[in-house]
Amino acid sequence: MLLPEFKRILLIRWGLIGDVLFTTPVFRAIRKRYPDSYLAVIAEPHGCEIISGNPDIDEIFVFDLKRNTNSKNLKEQIGFIKNLRGKKFDLVVDLYNGGRAPLFACLCGARYRLGGDNNWKKIFFNMLYTPDPAIKHCIESELDKIYPLGIKDNLNKDMIMYISDEDRKFINKMFDIKPNELVIGINPGAGCPSKRWKVEGFAKVGDMLIERYKAKVIIIQNLGQEKTLAYQIRDLMRNPASIASELNLKQLAALTEACNIFISGDTGPLHIAIAMGTSTVTLFTSTIPELASPISGEHRVIYKGIRCDNCLKQNCRDLRCVQAISPDDVLGEVDFLLQDRDMEAIR
Repeated sequence: MLLPEFKRILLIRWGLIGDVLFTTPVFRAIRKRYPDSYLAVIAEPHGCEIISGNPDIDEIFVFDLKRNTNSKNLKEQIGFIKNLRGKKFDLVVDLYNGGRAPLFACLCGARYRLGGDNNWKKIFFNMLYTPDPAIKHCIESELDKIYPLGIKDNLNKDMIMYISDEDRKFINKMFDIKPNELVIGINPGAGCPSKRWKVEGFAKVGDMLIERYKAKVIIIQNLGQEKTLAYQIRDLMRNPASIASELNLKQLAALTEACNIFISGDTGPLHIAIAMGTSTVTLFTSTIPELASPISGEHRVIYKGIRCDNCLKQNCRDLRCVQAISPDDVLGEVDFLLQDRDMEAIR
């Protein structure tokens, strides 16, 4: 199919923190292919916070999936769609590939509609991408979705997130971060219990980092059921550590940027740290590195290859994938990242 030079492009990208960050290379690639086009994105509130300030995007439309259920706030949803139709898009791309996104893509009024060829909802599209069943990195899977637009060669796969100097100043003041101070962030939480490492392990690692390197250790306080994890870790530690609580995503990004190393499982804050260019140590338990490990930069991955890969169980009898990782494993990877650095200059 011979495609026109699209002038007004809409992307639908609902999803989790990591999902949205994995899509930032897509925004960059589309902007490079259509440098003079108007590019808009539909995202949830947290997604808007992640992509706000991104120069590849001209406008962001906020749509809260949790607030706007299928039957709730119907009038508001109709008004939202009418607003989209008024923007006169000529291309819409469904990057979410599920839920109500195909219907929204169909109703927004764009002549060209690109979406996934993997279920009955493909009837809403007149251009299709076929999800690759092979195991590949999530960023590559996202970039595959725009292959039908002829965007495929020499693509920059680095994630990106933009923050302000005010966010940086806020974090530096809150944690009294001094020049050349070694700062190590610990993120104990994850939405799925099988992706969370043990609090005792994090506590031991935190103590060893303070005693071995005189590091400033900052523990991220997560939301929901994970909220108490940071305090459990701090209570188990012999040495004082700081807790980062009630930060918005921009402030969390500024905190990860201020860290020399960020230790985390496979979850949103980890991907924020990677996007901010911070060295990371990732603890893969019930997910596999092939899908979400850092693509470039100074990073280390811990993965024991327990063959219950990607189970994401909410309840597990033994959590073998979690128990298999030891504090020495984590400390060894931190040591590796710090071995070529001038510690006196850092301190």
